[in-house]
Amino acid sequence: MYFVLYIRTNLCYLKEIITAIRKVRHALHEVAGKLHKHESTAQKKENAQVEGEHTPPPPTHVLHIPDTVINRIKSKTAEEQRRERFRDWVQELTLAIILFYSVVAFFQWKELNVQNINQSSAIINTGVTADRTLRQGHQALETQQRAWLGAYVVLVQRTYGEILDVVDYRLVLKNTGPTPALGVKVEPGYMFKERDYLLESDFAPGNTIFLNPEQVSKTSRFAVLPNDVSYGPTYGFNLHHPPRKSLVPGTYRPTSLFLTGQTTYNDIFGHTHTTEFCVRLQGKTLIQCNLHNNMN
Repeated sequence: MYFVLYIRTNLCYLKEIITAIRKVRHALHEVAGKLHKHESTAQKKENAQVEGEHTPPPPTHVLHIPDTVINRIKSKTAEEQRRERFRDWVQELTLAIILFYSVVAFFQWKELNVQNINQSSAIINTGVTADRTLRQGHQALETQQRAWLGAYVVLVQRTYGEILDVVDYRLVLKNTGPTPALGVKVEPGYMFKERDYLLESDFAPGNTIFLNPEQVSKTSRFAVLPNDVSYGPTYGFNLHHPPRKSLVPGTYRPTSLFLTGQTTYNDIFGHTHTTEFCVRLQGKTLIQCNLHNNMN
């Protein structure tokens, strides 16, 4: 029994001794490795220094390739040619498809643009038609609701001597519209002609003799109500014709007296209108002229 214990005790000591030996051996291996590494590094540095001082010229390598090999390398195989033809065909087909799509898209855009232009034109025409209709309706409303002033000459008094010496007449204004005529102003006048009709040139400025123009310009304007009649003042003037007995036989020409003038007024819409009147005095009768008997 003591022998067994002795063997076990020696085995434990032996294990510790083996472990210590292994550690020492491992430490020696590490030291040896470090020394070897240090020596290798020093050798490499020394070799590099020596090679730097004695560097030989770089070697020149020349490779000679025969022309047959070069031609064989450059030439394409049947498979490569087939693949290249297929790639070219695919590219051409893609280009054709893109071109076809571009043409179709262009014509679709053109058709759409034409439709847009037509639609815009239709909208514009509709707007123009609506605006024209609105204007026409507004004008028709103004025409229906505005004042319409007519002027009529009434002979008041005639004094006879050897020839006609004095003429007295007055102007009657009648509003046939549904609204009043505002700012009415009357400008009466007369003219003599050696004929019983008038021409358009007879109404040129300066041909008509206005009665008391300075008084007419100072006369205040007045209004004529709808469906009402307004009697203007009496206008009288001397004719100042020489007596017929003082004329040399054969030189006398019969003359016609024309009573002319105009009336201006405003409607309720702010527009100015003019009514012209013209009559020819024949004996005791007033005959309307062939011109300038209108109202606007």
